[in-house]
Amino acid sequence: MIGYHIAALLCFMALSGALFVRYVYLSVDREFRNLARAENDAEYRREELARVDRLLAEAGPPPGGAPPPARPPGNGWRLLPPAALALGALLLWGAAFAPRGEGRLWIWGGAGLSVASAAIMLASLRSRSRERVAGLYRYRADLRRLAGDSAGAAGDLRTLLGLTPWDDAAWSEYADDLAAAGSFAEARDAAVEASNLDPEYEDYRGQAVSFALGMGRPDLAKRDFGAWEIEIPCEREAGAARRLAYAAAIELAQGDSGGALARASEAKALDADSFWAAVDLDPSLFPLRDAVQSR
Repeated sequence: MIGYHIAALLCFMALSGALFVRYVYLSVDREFRNLARAENDAEYRREELARVDRLLAEAGPPPGGAPPPARPPGNGWRLLPPAALALGALLLWGAAFAPRGEGRLWIWGGAGLSVASAAIMLASLRSRSRERVAGLYRYRADLRRLAGDSAGAAGDLRTLLGLTPWDDAAWSEYADDLAAAGSFAEARDAAVEASNLDPEYEDYRGQAVSFALGMGRPDLAKRDFGAWEIEIPCEREAGAARRLAYAAAIELAQGDSGGALARASEAKALDADSFWAAVDLDPSLFPLRDAVQSR
């Protein structure tokens, strides 16, 4: 009898182990993130694009249903169900060797813990198929961006955001791709969405101002900049210099070259490196850079 008991437990533990491997596999980011190689190897990039296309074709249409209202918990919380499953399996195993009269208690405790945790893991695997497909779309967007296909990258990120609308970083990347494709109005809306999801991250505010300037709308840029100043107090000289660069660019776009140059001088006095980094990296600040250099 004990032999049958042990054989059944071994089968159960094998199934639990398979479930555990599948569960942990989806908990870890394994979405083929070798972008450094893809950036420098066009042939490898084409191979990766073909592989992702094949995986997405096999996955079928993006999972339906309402997306999660907020970012799912981190991997630390996700390890609790497999830990409970392992404990339940140990209790069931120990029931075979428990003192007479105590085995039933071990069996009921182990079975209850195992069934509950396995049900949680199976439900989680089903819901996280959405995350896996989203990861493939993000990776394909990265590959297309490296290939210079900003419109294609924006399309992939649009699909991704339908699956994970809480992803502020994806909204920011989507904004950059839209701007690279020339859609500055949509890019500004996406940057505003990113800043709404993470109001304390300054780069999203800077994006919104930049895209408003790219639209030729200094009035809109000024409004976005005002929200940036009010909502995110600046205590670092580098950050203050960067903000002043955007303020100067807005004044220049409004026709106040004197005020713009004065603001730029103030920014350089605070942190010249941060000022020049801002005006050299953001195309919307190139007119300000040219004005300062020609002074």
